Amino acid sequence: KAIEEAAGSLPVDMVSLDRELRVTWANQSAVRVIGRPLAEIVGQCWLDLFPALAPRRPLYERVLGGESLDFDHVDLVSPSGRPLSVATSLRPLVGRDGSIGGIMIMGRDVGALYQAR
Repeated sequence: KAIEEAAGSLPVDMVSLDRELRVTWANQSAVRVIGRPLAEIVGQCWLDLFPALAPRRPLYERVLGGESLDFDHVDLVSPSGRPLSVATSLRPLVGRDGSIGGIMIMGRDVGALYQAR
């Protein structure tokens, strides 16, 4: 609980997904970026929230297979319609028994960086 509370206030967008890519948790930074209340996000399929990511489903499957992935720049439109440019890391969520139960997504806005170039 303490870790979840600390992560909730970090200035990094954090979202956890289950094996079916449904949102199980998001910190306040991610909730602001997504632009919907947490209660509306939890239980939703990540690829339904961000349809532009649907072609990347195989990447999520690789993470569920144990691989960690990093992307310097991904352009998206949030569910609230806001354009986003984010650097994203995808990590497998490994349980105490060693099984992978889902994915942790960590992202940060890099839009200003790419607009300056």
